[in-house]
Amino acid sequence: CLTLLASGLRSPSSPSSSSKYDSMSPRASRMLERTAELRHAFAPAPLPADRPRSPAKGATLKRSASGSFAKGWKPTARSSLSITKGCKLAQLIESGCIGVVRSSYFEDCVLHKRPFATRQMIPNSFMWPGWEAVDLWWKHGKCFLLVLSYPWLSKDHPDPNLMHATKLARILDEYKKIWNMQEVGLIVDYCSLFQRGARGDTRTPEQKDQFELGFREMNIAYAHKAITSIRLVEVPQHEPRKFDDRGWTLLESVLIDSKAGDWNRWTFNALNPDSQQWSDPVVFFMQAKASKLRPPLTPDAFARELECRRSDLRSRNIPLFVNEQDNEQVPKRYEEIYSQLVRSTKFVYDGADWADEEVGLLADVLVSCDRLETLQLSNNRIHTEGASRLAGVIPQLRTLRYLDLRGNPLCRDSQATELLELVWGREKKPMRNLFI
Repeated sequence: CLTLLASGLRSPSSPSSSSKYDSMSPRASRMLERTAELRHAFAPAPLPADRPRSPAKGATLKRSASGSFAKGWKPTARSSLSITKGCKLAQLIESGCIGVVRSSYFEDCVLHKRPFATRQMIPNSFMWPGWEAVDLWWKHGKCFLLVLSYPWLSKDHPDPNLMHATKLARILDEYKKIWNMQEVGLIVDYCSLFQRGARGDTRTPEQKDQFELGFREMNIAYAHKAITSIRLVEVPQHEPRKFDDRGWTLLESVLIDSKAGDWNRWTFNALNPDSQQWSDPVVFFMQAKASKLRPPLTPDAFARELECRRSDLRSRNIPLFVNEQDNEQVPKRYEEIYSQLVRSTKFVYDGADWADEEVGLLADVLVSCDRLETLQLSNNRIHTEGASRLAGVIPQLRTLRYLDLRGNPLCRDSQATELLELVWGREKKPMRNLFI
């Protein structure tokens, strides 16, 4: 469940605000016309009051006599791409294996011109208590919890000159306005895990154990529909490894684009954090909405994509991974999360700018989705070839009951529509739920 959008957003048609928007570009004006509609469309149902519980009441999390979590503790819950409280990721947050950083920390870093620090160096006042972060995530979902995807800009520190931090501070300021939140929480690899420092490994044995547990589950956050993903893709001009020249960013991007839900993924490129051209937070985020999404990939297709990147970079003498161990880690992480993705009951990829090629990649994934009930692919660029691929997998999707292909070029092709209707009817699926 989500909190209400900021009630202070006013419709651009109101008399008191008309002059404010007169000087805006036509594109910005059109976006603002949808503000009221968006506010109602994304307003969640209220949750019953839930009093915060003390950390000591985390029943599944055993503590040692010293107050830290007992050595050898492991999460008992399963991974999930939709459940909040009660999933494995929530247990790891509650236990402290994955830290949730307060948004005010990054604002403080920019204010004092100080790069953000490793988890063990961040003051406790800037970290959410695990039990409280999980409660707020359960109550507010994607409005409260965010995860950051970004390229590291040096081997020892991901953002030594605050290039990412200054943008992030501005994004968080607008984000809190749009959801009417006073403070939100972020998962950032460098700040949320107990990382090894640039001057050596000074972590305690307990911190090393927590790092291993958190590291194995953290990438789930990118694919979780109740976590908002922020993608910062810009790098300095002198940096040879761009955002798309890295293995970890490929993993994160595929997971982000494959996730369920809406208004939970934003991509920022050349953002000027001091710009005043966006007078409304809705407009600010609409310009960061990706025009094209990556389709989900099978583990084999993901490995091939990694190899394509590696080959291209080899010709430029640039490594795909700085750490050689990541060559094995990244495909393994993707395969683990893929096993969760194919258990989804609903895929929504409306307006993803997909053509037949992307539908072919999706079809390879669909054959493993034995629980899928709803598939929405409206307003894409799917032609006859894509329709044929979908018709070929429909018989294997025993639980599929709803298919929406409206707004695609195939809808004007009688051969494609007749084929889909024939296969859909032959499988005894409800014709009223086939939209072409």
